[in-house]
Amino acid sequence: MFINVAYTFDFTNNSLVEFKRADSSTLDSAEFITLGSYSAGLGFKFQNKYSVEFRYITLTKRSIQYSNSNFNSLSIIFGYTIF
Repeated sequence: MFINVAYTFDFTNNSLVEFKRADSSTLDSAEFITLGSYSAGLGFKFQNKYSVEFRYITLTKRSIQYSNSNFNSLSIIFGYTIF
């Protein structure tokens, strides 16, 4: 059995979204800002070859210019060790 915890740095580079009307005039625009994410996992390894991990990822510091949003993800990861 194993446990892991991680922090991932995320650097954005001029991420901008523009909302345009049918006549190509700009209705609104938003800039994306992401500062990083946390993740934690719990897993099992079988016969030193096979593994399965449940990982939870959260991006609590992702925001758009005028509003905040939260992103959470739950993953199941299957692994095989070659060497």
